[in-house]
Amino acid sequence: MEETLEKIEIEKQDRIINSALEEFSKNSFEKASTNNIVKNAEISKGLLYHYFGTKKKLYEFLKEFTIRETIKNIEGNIDWDERDLLLRIKEAGIIKLKMTDKYPYIFNFFAKIFEDSSVDEMKNLTDNYSLGLVDKIYTKNIDFSIFRDDIDRKKIFDIINWTFEKYGEKIKKEIISNTEKVNYKVIEKVIEKDIDEYIEVFKKLFYKGGSVND
Repeated sequence: MEETLEKIEIEKQDRIINSALEEFSKNSFEKASTNNIVKNAEISKGLLYHYFGTKKKLYEFLKEFTIRETIKNIEGNIDWDERDLLLRIKEAGIIKLKMTDKYPYIFNFFAKIFEDSSVDEMKNLTDNYSLGLVDKIYTKNIDFSIFRDDIDRKKIFDIINWTFEKYGEKIKKEIISNTEKVNYKVIEKVIEKDIDEYIEVFKKLFYKGGSVND
């Protein structure tokens, strides 16, 4: 399926992918219309089925595509020489947001599949493409000496991770509730401001020399 799709020009690939991401983001799988997909992608229905076989296979392709592209973008663009864990986490989030320049509905769809899938299912799918990416973000080349010695490091990481996970869930719910294309240029500034505020709190709590009264 992917081999067939890769044989066509990039511009047409992106039209098909973006059209399908939009349709599945706005509708349940059952109500999503292949007629709308082919109309917006400017291809025939015959070509759509030639590339993907069935509507279900198209949907499964998009699930893998969104995860694979997200992981590829993070691994390929993150600054692995950044030694500050909190700045590393922030950078990963900004990289994901910038993907909407090319795929405007990718996170509308991404949020929806997370809503419809179990944690284990999404973890297994993610691990197929990059086993341990989160661990890599949290550990590779990170300067652990800046953390306080009187707090268990694992607990620090758990608190940071849980906070950003819950914040991510909040953003996903907001995206799901909005069936229109999300203007990430606008919310990127809001999210970056929120993340910066969390970072300042974490620095005061967990970094050496930090103080909640600073």
